Amino acid sequence: GEGSPRVQVDLPPDVSLVSLSPESIDLTLEAKVSETFAVVANVIGEPAENYTALLENLLLSPQEVSLSASASMIEQVGSVVVNADISDLESSYNRNLPVEVLDQNGNNITREFTISPESVNLVVNVLYEEPEATVAVRANLLGEPAEGYQISYTVIEPNTVRAFGDLATLGTLYYLLTEPIDISGISRTTSYSVDIEHDSNISLAQETVTVTVRVEPVATQTYTRNLLHTQNVAEGLECLLPDEVIEIEVAGPDTAMQGLDETRIVPYVDCAGITEPGDYELPVSFSLPANIDLVRATPETVTVTLIDTATESEGDGETAAEEEGA
Repeated sequence: GEGSPRVQVDLPPDVSLVSLSPESIDLTLEAKVSETFAVVANVIGEPAENYTALLENLLLSPQEVSLSASASMIEQVGSVVVNADISDLESSYNRNLPVEVLDQNGNNITREFTISPESVNLVVNVLYEEPEATVAVRANLLGEPAEGYQISYTVIEPNTVRAFGDLATLGTLYYLLTEPIDISGISRTTSYSVDIEHDSNISLAQETVTVTVRVEPVATQTYTRNLLHTQNVAEGLECLLPDEVIEIEVAGPDTAMQGLDETRIVPYVDCAGITEPGDYELPVSFSLPANIDLVRATPETVTVTLIDTATESEGDGETAAEEEGA
């Protein structure tokens, strides 16, 4: 309630009161109330490298505390928190922390309250995680199938594995090979269960893979293709190709040959290294689909003429000028 009580002063026996100002003061008395609030953990910082804090599974004990104060102060409570710094930790965090009370603006008003309990226990699990990388697996095949047969494709299951361990090694690890698989003389599709070879400073989530090697009878087919393409012609030069038709015999697994698009068989000449105009005899090269091999090509070489494009342009200009003058 409210009122203006007179101020009382306790004095020693040999001291008398002469005057007192003011003789009374205004006081407002409020009832003290208690209310329960949930505690929120405010965790800052990052654990050490390769460690992870499981912040979604924080453990607070107890999870609630009781605040006692005037009703008007209780209304000002914005949050009840404990603060934890997990910077550079290499183990789990487990501490009793003082409870703090903040108003709606984030100001600390802890001293206005009686808190029960005054501290709570916080556990933050921190786990070590080895550096890891996902690495492709390649089959290490040795030997050749039986005569008249060819590998049509190879399937590795799984074709990638998770590798853990030394960070420097993982950073330069582009693929891993299986242990050697001897396919010498096989004439039918065969599966092998094989280990993956790797250095001792890394470990794998899976050490073994299944490699299936499909083999088929070899088929051959002959095509004729026009020589239309060049590669690596030096700047300032132009390559004139002869009007040549190339006869090409190719071989591959029977199923691949049946679906072969002959437009994907592309003969060309490579002019790499030629920097001067002139006539040159060059081998015919080929771009072929996967699993298709060249058996023979006729002719194997052709004669091409490289001309200087600058000289040709100047010659064209002179001819045009002469025609105009005429």
